[in-house]
Amino acid sequence: MSQTFQRLNTMTQPMAEMTTQTSTTVFSLRTANAMLPLVRSITRDVVELSAEVANMRQRLHDLGADALEGGTDGEQPDLYSTELDAIRESTERQSDRIKQCVAELTQLNVWPRSLLSGYVDFPAVREGKDVCLCWRLGEPDVMYWHHADEPCSSRRLADLSLIRQSGNISD
Repeated sequence: MSQTFQRLNTMTQPMAEMTTQTSTTVFSLRTANAMLPLVRSITRDVVELSAEVANMRQRLHDLGADALEGGTDGEQPDLYSTELDAIRESTERQSDRIKQCVAELTQLNVWPRSLLSGYVDFPAVREGKDVCLCWRLGEPDVMYWHHADEPCSSRRLADLSLIRQSGNISD
């Protein structure tokens, strides 16, 4: 595995709390798109769960702020205690589900890049250099790529070099 892919793989691992992987699958457009139905399903779950967790954290913040304004001695009024505990427990459960989904993606050797936006990278090689095929939830196919050391915002439409590597057209 190249050093760039090792670094990118390591960046994803803390989200999934995984151990170091010893190999990385290198995808072509064809193999990435073949895996897309499964990746799409898992990514949809990640995005939905991440939005739920963000909303619950905002609700906790709102309730905490309201309780501090209305309470005495900085303690939470009993009115909020039960709701706060329920939201905290639900947030923890949903966060654990997100970690499980991220672990599923990394086991497939694809790397989730934005839990709320649904960006996923597939490690690939283009003209002998490490790149990532980049897909975002809602797109019909894997059609973009970026250099392995670039963010998803730098992605470009797949070019002839990547298409040829997939065997979709000949020289």
